[in-house]
Amino acid sequence: MAFTRPTGEQISFRSSKTGTHVLDKYLEDCEQGTFSLPVLLQNLFTSAGGLNPTALQFRVSQVSATNPVFQARFGHYTDPDLGWADTNQNFFNQRGIYATATAYKRLDMIQSGQKVFICITPHTSGSVLDVTKWVLFFDGDAVLSEVQEFKTNSEPRLDRLEEAVLLDIDVL
Repeated sequence: MAFTRPTGEQISFRSSKTGTHVLDKYLEDCEQGTFSLPVLLQNLFTSAGGLNPTALQFRVSQVSATNPVFQARFGHYTDPDLGWADTNQNFFNQRGIYATATAYKRLDMIQSGQKVFICITPHTSGSVLDVTKWVLFFDGDAVLSEVQEFKTNSEPRLDRLEEAVLLDIDVL
């Protein structure tokens, strides 16, 4: 007995949410760019079914010396430069050394002594840096202090440990 099988263009289905669809067209509409539906789903979900935390990536692209742009991409790419889209959000704007009577805007980055700050409130600067309008990004003094503390407290112990190990294995 011969069986007649319908082609994909003939199969319709009814969704309780979006109505009746022709299966072939519905699946083609699910494809985006050169990505098939399975690839899109693999990009979005992990094999365990949870959202894939690496599916969305961000970077700062240096469009020009004064205009770094925040970019995002969705999915997985073998080429590190493909798929990026500008979010039209400038990122940190390097402004150099803190200056008095200067109009600073949000995300301006300045240096004051050994510290680097990021502006969180647009303002015109006074003679003293107003820390309520800035967030500390990097504290060079704290890093130097940590290095000094390591040299004072840990380095001598590491030297003694190294000597003990070398003696134990008969190198010294």
